[in-house]
Amino acid sequence: MSAVSVRNCLVHLKQVERKLAEQVVKAASIEEKRIYSDAMIQVSEVIQDMKRRIIKMEKIEEFAGKE
Repeated sequence: MSAVSVRNCLVHLKQVERKLAEQVVKAASIEEKRIYSDAMIQVSEVIQDMKRRIIKMEKIEEFAGKE
């Protein structure tokens, strides 16, 4: 998988994160808010991890392109 493909996945995850944030605001009960908030935190952690991996992948692809 290329860094570009992973970036596309990242875009979709950011959309999911935004939708979860909207649901936190719209949720009627505290329990619903907690569930959506927990899910949003997990997605945010995945997004941060993917950003780090994309940087590594781009460096590898750049290095491979110079050979």
